Amino acid sequence: GQLPFPVPGVSYQWRATDALTVNLGVPFSLTWKPTDQFTLTASYMPLTLVNVRATWRPADRLDLFAGFESAADGYFLSGRAERTDRFQLLE
Repeated sequence: GQLPFPVPGVSYQWRATDALTVNLGVPFSLTWKPTDQFTLTASYMPLTLVNVRATWRPADRLDLFAGFESAADGYFLSGRAERTDRFQLLE
């Protein structure tokens, strides 16, 4: 991962209505379903991941979606000259 140490996750799930669920804490997430055909989901893990997705269901067994994701990873490469060097991947 991007962070060289584990990040504990602590959150509280709040179901405001049947259409809205929010995960308050780390990671943060939100699911909103205003109609049976449309769903919006979003999540955020500090410093490493952002994800947003909108899904539309025009007919049974057919889902169309659009989304955005930003992620970052870091890796230690084998045979590196400097022990603390990391390969960073930003998507």
